[in-house]
Amino acid sequence: MEKRNWKRSVTLKQRMVLCLAAFFAAFALQLALNGYQARAVQQVQDDQMSNFNAISRFQGGVESSISILEAYRWENGETTPNTETLKLLSRFFDVSINTLLGAPRQLICQCCGMPLEDGNMSREPDGSFNEDYCKWCYTDGAFTYQSMDALIDFCAAHMANDAFPPVQVRAYLQDLLPKLKHWQIAENK
Repeated sequence: MEKRNWKRSVTLKQRMVLCLAAFFAAFALQLALNGYQARAVQQVQDDQMSNFNAISRFQGGVESSISILEAYRWENGETTPNTETLKLLSRFFDVSINTLLGAPRQLICQCCGMPLEDGNMSREPDGSFNEDYCKWCYTDGAFTYQSMDALIDFCAAHMANDAFPPVQVRAYLQDLLPKLKHWQIAENK
């Protein structure tokens, strides 16, 4: 009987307060669990990122040490940098690889035969030097002259002078051009 009395003695208002208290207690517990889970997941992600950063720093340090060692060896004549390093240095200093190596070869344009220097050397569309052609024969990844006769006609008109008449220019170019790489490749196509 006492149980009945207890139920009767609890008013509707008290029941609502108890339900609300239970609801808020459950809600607070849920928030606490969510916060704990979020911190646990964040801790795992932070640990993984910390490991990734440590590996990146280590790799960067190794690459830097290798680069310094390569530069030291190159400066002291102990080695020559690999092709990729030479390309990077060429782009960084805006000089050709031939110039970086002390101009060991006299380069000539493999289309017209003009002696090449950094100032008249062609460039690829990405800005790197093309050590095979002058900037007048090869521009933006495309060749200027589609035939040997067109090149000979242009050069004969512009190279001729009193000491080197157009007939001699033509004869000289007709002898020289077929020996150059560009026209040998064009001939084989």
